[in-house]
Amino acid sequence: MYYTIKTISDLIGITPQTIRYYEENGVLSPKRDARNGYRYYTVWDYGILLMARRYLRYGCSVAKSSELLNNTSVERTIDATRRQEAQLEEEIADKLRILDNLRKWRALLEAVGQGTGACRIDMRPGLFRMENMEDTTFLPEKEIYQRTKQWLAMTPFVFNTIRYPLEDVQKDTCHRFSALGILEENARLWNIQADQYVTYYPPRLCVIQTIGGEGFDTMLPLSRRIGKAMSFLAEKGLSLTGDIITRMDYAQKSASGYCSYQTAWFPID
Repeated sequence: MYYTIKTISDLIGITPQTIRYYEENGVLSPKRDARNGYRYYTVWDYGILLMARRYLRYGCSVAKSSELLNNTSVERTIDATRRQEAQLEEEIADKLRILDNLRKWRALLEAVGQGTGACRIDMRPGLFRMENMEDTTFLPEKEIYQRTKQWLAMTPFVFNTIRYPLEDVQKDTCHRFSALGILEENARLWNIQADQYVTYYPPRLCVIQTIGGEGFDTMLPLSRRIGKAMSFLAEKGLSLTGDIITRMDYAQKSASGYCSYQTAWFPID
């Protein structure tokens, strides 16, 4: 019995283009109707394509699965499956890390809207920052440009973060340094360490406030955005003892403008 390429591709779930690729690489030898050029496949072709589907589901490329299907010994196939096992294990571990990060971000978003403006005293987590912008201008060094690209490849574990120097806070300016940041617990995955471009901020006791909302304007004097936190410090008899660091938790553009929420850490002793 012979079957058309449409029937085989629909049944097995492999595209006609992939089946033709296997044919071009000698994996399949379908019969051809001399009158119309149609390809017809046998149950043997069906069996080979079932094995091809297996390789594809294991994550092998079409080219790799073609290689394994064409004159490859069992011993070489075993070696290939070991390598594929290792690759799948790493992919699964990466997906699990992303899932954990997504759950933490969802929990953060659930708390953000309810906690805007509220202040509390807690520990800021350890984090690394790689500054790449002063105010609204990217820093010109090529090394910073290259590192920015490298750090962005770690998304979603990196985040936008702003540092407001203590002296500028005291002068009530909007001067700031933007950076890409990553929590210490995630930095270990990529062996991120402090150097001339990367600064490590150890865990530190801070007043914490969620700032932002609809129409959040980062160009306003800082006092217009952190007034509640500064009032909280004064009420508790506390003093700001270092640069303010923020973490971008959420951003959106709507018809009324930009909406942004940030966690702001105000260091105290």
